[in-house]
Amino acid sequence: MASGERFFTLSSPAFRAAMIAAAVLISPMSILPAFSAPANKPMSTTDRVREFLDRGSDFERAELYVDAIKAYESALEFGGRISASPIVYQKIAFCYERLGQLKKALRYYNEAGGRGAVQQEFYLGRGGVLERLNEWKLAQKDYARAVKLSPYNGESRGRLGRAKLRRGFAESGLKDLMAADQLLPDQGWILYEIAIALYRLDRIDESAGYLRRSMASGYTPPEPEWAAVILSASAPTGRFSSYSERNP
Repeated sequence: MASGERFFTLSSPAFRAAMIAAAVLISPMSILPAFSAPANKPMSTTDRVREFLDRGSDFERAELYVDAIKAYESALEFGGRISASPIVYQKIAFCYERLGQLKKALRYYNEAGGRGAVQQEFYLGRGGVLERLNEWKLAQKDYARAVKLSPYNGESRGRLGRAKLRRGFAESGLKDLMAADQLLPDQGWILYEIAIALYRLDRIDESAGYLRRSMASGYTPPEPEWAAVILSASAPTGRFSSYSERNP
């Protein structure tokens, strides 16, 4: 062999460089089908559905939610009843929520529920969308179902307490929030909600204490006006005669 010739084998640097260059030019959605099955051996419907689901999960983990939705939708299109699992609809709902498309997310969560989704993650997911849509009564129902499935889950208990609090049930909400604080100690968002509940129950000094603990954890209050009012109300010269006078 002439000295200027080079081997172009599967292990050669030249071949690896060519494959990397090809991968850059090919979009992620088009790579897998080319290598999915041997020549002259068509993929079964089940295998094709599984491939789309795996691809969707990869995109979801990479936070490429638009591509994930396309992959999951392709799984539904190819599989029909085979892939019509509530988990697929739940995954699509999750991606739409991350994209801020809450009504679409709720539609897919409801579809998942209609197909029998009953796990805790489902109720927390749909409840979170309902919460962002200010549908607190419906969110409370989903969180209550999540708590029933896992009574010692602090996330579920805290969300249930927050939903009750937003609906005006401060005492009942405080009970759940206190339980959540025992299950998930020193979580800023739970401490903040406890502070709000205590404030509404005229337990001002306790409220300020929980608020300070919440802020010390690094949590940023979503409603700064509440934090300011609570802290000023707890000062010796900042007392109000009634809750209505200090309600922002």
